[in-house]
Amino acid sequence: MKKIVALLIALAISVIFGTVHAQVDTSQKDSAIFDTFLSKIDISGYLKNETATHLHDPGNFQKVKNYLKLEVDYSIFSNLSFHALSWNFYDAIYDLQNNQSKAAEDAYKTEVSIREIYLDMTLESFDFRLGKQQVIWGEAIGLRITDVINPHDFWEFILDEFINSRIPLWMVKVNYYWGDWVVEGLWIPDFKPNKYAVEGSVWEFTFNKPPVSSEVTVIQKEPKEPSQNLKNSEWGLRLSGYLKGWDFSGSYSYTWDDDPTVHRTFIPSAPIPGPPTIVISPEYHRLHIFGLTFAKPVRSFVFRGEFAYYLDKFFQTRDSKDTDSFVQKNFLYYIVGADYTIFGNWFLNGQFIQRVITNYNSALAEDEFLNSFSLYLQTDFFHETLRPVILAIYSPNKDEYWISSKVEYEISDRIKLTLGSDIFGGEADGFFGQFASKDRIYFELKYSF
Repeated sequence: MKKIVALLIALAISVIFGTVHAQVDTSQKDSAIFDTFLSKIDISGYLKNETATHLHDPGNFQKVKNYLKLEVDYSIFSNLSFHALSWNFYDAIYDLQNNQSKAAEDAYKTEVSIREIYLDMTLESFDFRLGKQQVIWGEAIGLRITDVINPHDFWEFILDEFINSRIPLWMVKVNYYWGDWVVEGLWIPDFKPNKYAVEGSVWEFTFNKPPVSSEVTVIQKEPKEPSQNLKNSEWGLRLSGYLKGWDFSGSYSYTWDDDPTVHRTFIPSAPIPGPPTIVISPEYHRLHIFGLTFAKPVRSFVFRGEFAYYLDKFFQTRDSKDTDSFVQKNFLYYIVGADYTIFGNWFLNGQFIQRVITNYNSALAEDEFLNSFSLYLQTDFFHETLRPVILAIYSPNKDEYWISSKVEYEISDRIKLTLGSDIFGGEADGFFGQFASKDRIYFELKYSF
């Protein structure tokens, strides 16, 4: 189906440019045509270096990554425009050091790609976006609650900005404007799962791998992804607006779980001689997700909340020999918190985050309540050119934490220097604790144009 969307874009562009060409008097000089083209096109982007090294082993670098990002915006008509974003990088770490796997080098050394490409059309009460894009529904700091439309690339855990780690999808997005309210509809014929760091790379996940006894034979099958057709499309609907001082949004998405359920079938040794066998069959399943967000300013505070309720999510059981290794449960994932601004430029945010599995039973491998607390602080100095930022998240379930701090300095309107660190701690089978030995410091230099 994504080929159909791409074909529609190509057809629309060819028709549009054909129309434009027909409207231009062939007697006009080529220079006049070129000047008209230049007046409607805008090219921007940046060059950026990101260098990170292990905090406790400074000579052991995690990356020396160099980016070129290019964005092209072309105004075809007053209500119709074209956008493309090219994402290109080269990580020199694989030529400087031999501290990661061949799989990591193949996956992360270089990339040249068209990350986004779409058409925008604006009408009186509607606007349309057709193409490869990302949709931002969530507002929480540091975590994604209702921001569930695009899958996530975990190649660098959750350390990268979400705008860079979301995986764009081919889709059609329609907005309808009705007073202070906006109705947003999505049709997504494109499926892509979450991407996790490959084996042998710095940010390879280890905490969620189920233990398997050496006394059994394991047969690992490839994940069974849904085929690309109309029946397997994903759909989304969101209503957002302003009412009596409150910002509200409500959403519903009929989607695929971006993580496969790793079904296991336990086959005893009898009647066949030899060790028992576990067949692992990853498979993607449908989900219904309901979302709600609110925000209310009160003096120097803004109180906010974000809620997502999942239907029919598969959860793993504790017994690896259980022939029915997963059970379906509903769960609530939410954040409540507040923003506070003091002295004009000190911004403080505190959040309580909780996931609650309904109709819980002790056979599940995950806790009934997963609690976390976060604190975010940002300010600026020297006419907003120096900006310190710190984000800390703590989860008592595994006594784990992540502390991310950085200082950004805008040398000029085009050049920005960033120094930062990421510190982890906690139990090895925790989301953050698995990276307790991966603390890092990093440097970034960015030139925008």
